[in-house]
Amino acid sequence: LALEDLTLLEKEFIEGIQLILLRRYVEAGRELDFRAPDSGREALNERLDAGRMGALHAVLQELATNDLKYGAGEAVWDLRWDPEAFWIDFESQSVYRLERQGSGRGTAGMIRRLAEFGGSLKMEMDVEAAGSTGTSQTTRATHRIRISIRAPLVASRLT
Repeated sequence: LALEDLTLLEKEFIEGIQLILLRRYVEAGRELDFRAPDSGREALNERLDAGRMGALHAVLQELATNDLKYGAGEAVWDLRWDPEAFWIDFESQSVYRLERQGSGRGTAGMIRRLAEFGGSLKMEMDVEAAGSTGTSQTTRATHRIRISIRAPLVASRLT
């Protein structure tokens, strides 16, 4: 299935990401709010070389894996771009506690992959937006987690 995912990403990156995320969230029984503009997708594909595309795919997969492991409720994925950069803004309720669990190898891997081509990752946890998840016997405190990713794009391959 990973090979099919990569083939789809190469043809239409945003549609591929949307289908990959939708499949994973449906299988996990979680809600997904996927946001991405319809216009400019072809231009985005022209500015994603194989290295960036592979790195962004790996980062998105890791972020989804972490959310499906620690998250609760609806996950919001907001993707946007301009000629210079691609952004992912992610938000979800989470039981993950940075101060208790630290940032793991997955987070370090995302940061490393993005840094290879000048990208960045910012994570915020909002304990003020706390809630809970589970049944009365398994209730776990949650908080709002926000992750913002910025990835520079390459000059158009068609120019």
